[in-house]
Amino acid sequence: MTNSSLRQRFGIEKQNSATASRIFREATGDGLVKPIAPNQGKKYAKYLPHCALYVLPPLMPLFLQLVATDGTRNLPLALLI
Repeated sequence: MTNSSLRQRFGIEKQNSATASRIFREATGDGLVKPIAPNQGKKYAKYLPHCALYVLPPLMPLFLQLVATDGTRNLPLALLI
């Protein structure tokens, strides 16, 4: 999940992207999402929803490999659930 995909899901206008950033910041602090890479830059940051951390442990290495090989890939949330 990215800032852009979160805005799209919740219908947040692009000029209000700070709202999506705030949601990620708060959700990360509450443990509801986890950054895919601990040292990722904020501009292209990608996050995993809390539910994916429990549902996909056996598939997580494959998922992270897919993300790592193509930084522009936005995998659908349905893949995580």
